[in-house]
Amino acid sequence: MKFKPNDFILVSTLFFVYGFSISNLVSRLPELQSIYKASNNQIGIIALSIAIGGVAAASALSRTFIRFQRKTLLIIAFAISSFLLTVSPLLRGEWGAFILFFIYGMTDGTKEVIVNEYAVSVEKKHKKPRMSSFYAVYSLSIFLGAITGWQFENYKIPLFNHLIIISFFCLLLIIWSFHHLSANIETLLLENETPTPSIANRKITLLLGGIAFCGMLGDSALNDWSSIYTVEMIKADKESAALSFASFTGGASLGRLIGDYLTSFLGKYRLLFWNGIVSIIGLSIVISTSHLYVAFIGFFAAGLGISTIVPLAYSVAGNTKGVYISKVAQIGYSAYFLAPPVIGALGDYFSLRVGYGFVLCWSICLIFLIKKLYLSHKFP
Repeated sequence: MKFKPNDFILVSTLFFVYGFSISNLVSRLPELQSIYKASNNQIGIIALSIAIGGVAAASALSRTFIRFQRKTLLIIAFAISSFLLTVSPLLRGEWGAFILFFIYGMTDGTKEVIVNEYAVSVEKKHKKPRMSSFYAVYSLSIFLGAITGWQFENYKIPLFNHLIIISFFCLLLIIWSFHHLSANIETLLLENETPTPSIANRKITLLLGGIAFCGMLGDSALNDWSSIYTVEMIKADKESAALSFASFTGGASLGRLIGDYLTSFLGKYRLLFWNGIVSIIGLSIVISTSHLYVAFIGFFAAGLGISTIVPLAYSVAGNTKGVYISKVAQIGYSAYFLAPPVIGALGDYFSLRVGYGFVLCWSICLIFLIKKLYLSHKFP
C-alpha cells in the first residue's frame, strides 16, 4: 500500500525546515561574528535587516492580490533562503551582509505568514488545537539544528561546508513536501476562510499583535544572543555556548510538545498567562547567575515560557473573523526591529546582562496585554 502523508505531516515538514536551517547558522553565530569582525552592535544591525525584510513581507502578504499566490511564494522563499544562508559566511563587508540578510528576512517573513496560514487551516479541519504541535516540530528542528551545529563545531568543519550540507538536506525535504502538498493545498486554502477586516476587531488585532511582539522579542533575544551571552557573561567556551542555545530550544520544544494538551486543559488565556510567568522566571535566572549550568536551567525555563505565546496568538487570530494572521505577524515581527539594535547597543555600552534586562521588562508587559485581551475577547 502506497504511503500518503497527511496534511499534518506535510505542514510539519515545512515547519521543520523553517527552523532547522537557520538554527544551524545561529548555533555558530560567534564564528560568523569572527568572520565578519563585527561588534555586538554590528551584529544587532545585521539582525535588524532581517526584521525589516520580514515586516515588509508580512505587510505585502496582507494584500489580497498576493494572498492568492501563497504556494508559489513559499516555494521561492524556501529556495532563496537556503541559498542565502549557504553563502553568508563568504561575505566580509557590513553592507553586503545587511543586504543579504534583508533579502533573507523577506523570505523569512513570507514563510512565517504562509506556513502559519496552512497550520490554522489544518487546525480548523480537525476542529482541535494543533498549532502548538506544529511549533513543537519547529522548536524540535531548532534544537536539532543547534545540536548539529555544535557537532560540526566540535569536528572543526568549516561553516561554509556545514551550511552546504544542511541546505541540500533541507531542499530535499521541501521537494518531498511540496510534491505531496500540491494535491492538498487547494483544499487547505479554501477551508481557511478569508475574513473581511472590521473596525470592531482592530483592538483584538492590536492586542494579539502586542502579545506576538513580546513573544518574538524574547524569542529573538534568546535565539540570536544566547550563545554570545554565554561566552561574554558566563565566560564559557564556544562549544558550551552552543549548548546554552540548545537549552533554550529544548525548553521551547517541550513546551510546544505539551502545548495542545495544556490548551485543551487550561484554555488559551490561562496558558498564555503562565507562559508569561515562566518566561519571567527563566530570564531572571539567566540574568542573575554567573554559573554555566544554572544559566542552562534559566535558558530552558525561558524557552518553556516563550514556547506557545506566538502559536496561541496566531491560533486566536486565525480562528477570529476579521483578524488576519498577516496583520498580527506584521505587528509581532516589529519586535525584530527593536531587539537586535537595542540589545546590541546595550551589550556594547553596558553588558548583555543589561540587554536581557530590557527583554525581561517586556515579558512583564506581556502579562498586562494578556489580561487586556481576556477582557476584550471571549477565550475558549
